[in-house]
Amino acid sequence: MFARERPRRAGTLGSRAAALPAALSLLLVLSCGPAASGPPAAAPAAAGPAGGSAPSAASSAASSAPAADAPAAHAAPPAGKPEQQKVVVRMDWIPWATHAPLHLAVERGWFTERGLDVEIQDGNGSVVAVQTVGAGHFDVGFASLGAMIVGRDEGLPVRSIASIVRKGDLGGVYRESTGIRTPKDWEGKSLLTTPGSFEQPFLEPFLRKNGADPDRVNIVAVDASARLPAFLAKRGEVYITAVPQQIARLNKVEPMSSIIFADYGLPLPGHGFFTTEDVIKTKPNMLRAFVDAAVRGWEYSREHSDEAMQIMYARRADANLADYEGELAGLEAYRDYLDTDRTRGKTIGWHSEEDWADMLRTMADAGVIKAAGKPTEYFTNDFIPNR
Repeated sequence: MFARERPRRAGTLGSRAAALPAALSLLLVLSCGPAASGPPAAAPAAAGPAGGSAPSAASSAASSAPAADAPAAHAAPPAGKPEQQKVVVRMDWIPWATHAPLHLAVERGWFTERGLDVEIQDGNGSVVAVQTVGAGHFDVGFASLGAMIVGRDEGLPVRSIASIVRKGDLGGVYRESTGIRTPKDWEGKSLLTTPGSFEQPFLEPFLRKNGADPDRVNIVAVDASARLPAFLAKRGEVYITAVPQQIARLNKVEPMSSIIFADYGLPLPGHGFFTTEDVIKTKPNMLRAFVDAAVRGWEYSREHSDEAMQIMYARRADANLADYEGELAGLEAYRDYLDTDRTRGKTIGWHSEEDWADMLRTMADAGVIKAAGKPTEYFTNDFIPNR
């Protein structure tokens, strides 16, 4: 289960293999950390993928999470105060832009107000977060909901409880000097991607949908850790990545622009919180309180991103996080990805059934999941605050 496919040779899209037998492992490089090569190597638990395969749920749980029947120990509450309910959240990576609102909510005491003692645990990829949460070793996860969708398709009992980044952030970044304006302009250009990456099955349908000939697009396949350096060295004109996080940094090098897949008819999931069917059934009050405080953190951070980032860096001084300005710019860029046309005016976290139907259809058509099931099998709006 979740075995990684063998890397493909670089070439045109028309010649690449179409089959994707192990979809979940392909999502490893999508689980975007602070940079294309993964987050800064600071905490052992957050080592980036470095082109390696995703471990199985069992091995991941054994190496990075407590046993399901061994909850984390915590101090008894002071006399006269009710005991706080422990909630452990497994993240996708070590802290990066989209983690700041959660750290802010913890620091501000908004979870404590709701009777929760929230512990944030670093991760080493969205795939591992989905596997370990799905195995019951953590209460809640925060990661790519694309990974969660594939995990559920592979049999893990996971479901989204709050879709935060509701507009897909995957796309291509390019220098303005290339003259690229539309996807058709990618003809005759080189696209930098990674063997076995999440985006590969979507590239050909994306190009065809937008009038470009895939056979005229050159794919330069490099290891995940080498993709950004290759782009900076001008080995390719288009860098396929999570756009808001990377373009904020790359604009410091020279003027950049981007094409977002979602803007050109290819909707894909962003990031959000998820849990298991068992937790949904047995701990609904905890989840309602958790989602309320987490969403509050995002609502506040939307207009106070610098404060949220300062809090995250102060709370995680041990991680030696780098590039504060880059992370801040990334968080600010994600403001434009919190809504789609169908979610505008709805509370952050609320899922649009129509959006999810479109995303599931896109993933099924590309062979990333077996079939597009009912959207409500993959998410619930039961815990979204009504405000």
